[in-house]
Amino acid sequence: MTKRNSFATLSLWLATLGPIGRMPASGTIGSAAALVLFIPVCLFATWRTQVMLVVLASLVGILICALGAKHLKAKDPSAVVWDELAGMWLALVAAPWNPLYWALALALFRLLDIVKPGPVGWCDRRLNGGAGIMMDDLAAGAITLGCMQAGWWLYGLIGL
Repeated sequence: MTKRNSFATLSLWLATLGPIGRMPASGTIGSAAALVLFIPVCLFATWRTQVMLVVLASLVGILICALGAKHLKAKDPSAVVWDELAGMWLALVAAPWNPLYWALALALFRLLDIVKPGPVGWCDRRLNGGAGIMMDDLAAGAITLGCMQAGWWLYGLIGL
């Protein structure tokens, strides 16, 4: 196997998160897998470190999503789920150690990623290539992060 083929194979494997991209409901399963992978990060890393991981996953994602889409010969193939990983990780930055919070963040992120309201839909329609694949999920992640943190703050303020 040549270096080029090895890189293409690795890029596709990362873009699809191995077998996850080939499963039914790959976006939801990829988002759930991202949640599971990020739980230890929530426990052991500061929010600044979490942000750096999201930035790194996003920058790497632009490249591997573009290569995955090229290999699969589609603009934004459903098998490419690295974008869900980066978006879900963004949604979980500074998340409290609370399984209900995580489940609600997952549900809201998936809803936004599927319905594509406002800026999520704009990114999906207007941006192309690896950045286009990544940006709608990052927009969904940013909106989820804002809603979840505001909700958690209100929950603490009200003291329920």
